[in-house]
Amino acid sequence: MKRKEVVLFITNKNEPCLDKLTERVSSELCVFRINIEDLLDGTTLLSVDLKNLWINSEKINLNSIRSIFYRRGMTANPGKVKNSLQDNFIQKEFRAFLWSIGFLLRNRFWINHPLEAVSIYENNKLFQLKLARDLELKIPNTIISNNPSKIDSFCNKNRNDIAVKTMKTHFLKEKNKVLAIYTNRMNKSYFDGREKEIKKSPLYLQEYIEKFLELRITIVGKEIFCCSIDSQKKESTKIDWRKLDLYDLKHEIYTLPENISRKLIRLVRKMNLIYSAIDMILTPQGDYVFLEVNPSGQYEWIEKMTGLEITKSIAEHLIKGHI
Repeated sequence: MKRKEVVLFITNKNEPCLDKLTERVSSELCVFRINIEDLLDGTTLLSVDLKNLWINSEKINLNSIRSIFYRRGMTANPGKVKNSLQDNFIQKEFRAFLWSIGFLLRNRFWINHPLEAVSIYENNKLFQLKLARDLELKIPNTIISNNPSKIDSFCNKNRNDIAVKTMKTHFLKEKNKVLAIYTNRMNKSYFDGREKEIKKSPLYLQEYIEKFLELRITIVGKEIFCCSIDSQKKESTKIDWRKLDLYDLKHEIYTLPENISRKLIRLVRKMNLIYSAIDMILTPQGDYVFLEVNPSGQYEWIEKMTGLEITKSIAEHLIKGHI
């Protein structure tokens, strides 16, 4: 018999992992889903006071909410909403509304609360690297700068072999195409003559790390699901494996050394994250190099490629309401 406690999903319509996860959780608890797009177009009507939450005509006592799964809800692209002053105002008011609900339910079990997942750690590259270094994980030499002389010096100190990245994932629209900005491998000659451009926008630079394998490490609570991605077999994916359809690359279940696993668990606990997707490099010399944590990174394709039961683990944590 299904229990009366509730799991609340705050998300958007396009998340690929939600259907399978909802099916698992709804076998045990009541599930309610809020898509920000449905709020913005009036399809979903939301009300809240200090005791209850109403989703359309459904009344939910706040004390009955056991856990909340947040995934790109408050920052979702509303899609059909026009980019007018009025529409921008409405979007911001709805997001403030959801933030209010989020903090009213702050003491519930979240995967993950947007305070950590969005406000603090998402795209906060330098602070992530500092936390990893403090735990004695290997990290690349890194600088963020719009100072041409500092960038020139950084290139000289790092074998003149640099990875140029963005601090945030960007998708740009050009006519009917969606363009992504990938990691590029550069040397100092690329920056010559571009001093004016460099001064206008910061560049996120790291020493280029040679790869044997790339590792996508998904952590749920204290469970680690590690997948190796053989990006070096194809020329087009040697620098950034996202440039090709992921299903064209070999994925395998990978067992991390125990000391690396312990450090990664400690890292995400310091960040107060229940779910995280971590990118690392295994070098030809056998070193494990930490790159970044994505608090809401995708995992569905990993399950399909490897059979790792990430959805099952997330569902079990939401049902339990604790680690």
